Amino acid sequence: MKVIAMLILLLPLSVLAKDPCKQIKETRDAKTGALTLRSPDMTNITVLKQFRTDTFFALLIHFPDEHEHFKGGGGVITFDDGTSIADESMTVHCVQEQSQLVGGQMSTGSMSGRYLLQGFFRITEENAAHFMLKKITGVQLHTAVRRVPAKEAEKVQKWVACLK
Repeated sequence: MKVIAMLILLLPLSVLAKDPCKQIKETRDAKTGALTLRSPDMTNITVLKQFRTDTFFALLIHFPDEHEHFKGGGGVITFDDGTSIADESMTVHCVQEQSQLVGGQMSTGSMSGRYLLQGFFRITEENAAHFMLKKITGVQLHTAVRRVPAKEAEKVQKWVACLK
């Protein structure tokens, strides 16, 4: 009897854990009143939608690279069917991580830190179906390219559908 009662109590928790829409976090900016809905951060992609005076729906593409891209721009999303969507006007933000000191007592050198890249790839009425029906296999910011793991791609698909 106790086992059945425990199963009944735990069943709703397991159902909630599997619903990707329940993973979306909601925050409101106290100053601007903007409401932001945001998926958990993944290796390369975060899905977000913000409501202020207008609606901003985008994938935040983010990953490290060994090369600087301070003057770079543009982004490309590649899908599992071989198609891609490009946004040449996309701004790519590049920040260098802190350098590290290496060596011992006799000699010291420094290693330059990696560069963190990020950019917003807008989701529009025209391209939203691509993100819900196709799996992302790769992302590109400026000339830096990253493969997107299948599990991350599946989650992004579900989160875009939740926020659409």
